[in-house]
Amino acid sequence: MAASNLLQNFAIVMIDMGIRPEEVIRIEVKNLNLSYGYIFIPFGKTKTAKRKVPPNTRVSDLLSKRLNEMGGEYLFANESPQGPLTTIKTAHAGALRRAKLPHFRLYDLRHTYSTRFIESGGDIATLRPCLSTRTVKW
Repeated sequence: MAASNLLQNFAIVMIDMGIRPEEVIRIEVKNLNLSYGYIFIPFGKTKTAKRKVPPNTRVSDLLSKRLNEMGGEYLFANESPQGPLTTIKTAHAGALRRAKLPHFRLYDLRHTYSTRFIESGGDIATLRPCLSTRTVKW
């Protein structure tokens, strides 16, 4: 509850979809295809980072709400909706300080997604393409 609404939304997308912080920051309206059940990630660290990622119901509802509230092309925008956020680190650090929590990286939410996926019965072969790029080491 110490986090801003924007940071809470950002964290939900990361932990429920397992996508990188920079991928969340750069979600553009044109890459949302919620009616067909995916978000297209058109960029990334490697060739295989370009992918379609299916959101769960919570993320789909959250993104639909943001879509209705935002006026620009990015769902997570600066004060001016003309461009994506340049950083979310300040908001994250402030929320940790207010909540008196120890440091953790936003990227750790991606790892939590992977852990929860495996713990719920998922397998590495299914997880790997969702996360793209690297082999998961356990």
